[in-house]
Amino acid sequence: MTVTVERQLAEVLPYRPRQDAVKRIANPADPAPKRVPERCFVIHFAGQDFVTRESMAEIFLRKSGRVAVEGTAELVPLLHENGLDLLLVTSSTVVTVTEA
Repeated sequence: MTVTVERQLAEVLPYRPRQDAVKRIANPADPAPKRVPERCFVIHFAGQDFVTRESMAEIFLRKSGRVAVEGTAELVPLLHENGLDLLLVTSSTVVTVTEA
């Protein structure tokens, strides 16, 4: 009887899936986990309105502010409800944000 390398490894290293790697089958009777909804904001930029989450608005404003302070021009990514846009921000760009 020939013993393969795979067989030897299987005996030495038994397969034990990690608990976080095991997918739990969803039971329709279980209530859905409750998530705290993140507030939405509207970014007004160059005549367009972009609805985005609070965290993305903070990231966009931080990056836009850095570009304005440096006096450069840069494409700043903005993830919003309709997708992803790269917006050209310069030191003279006007950006306003309101809560949706």
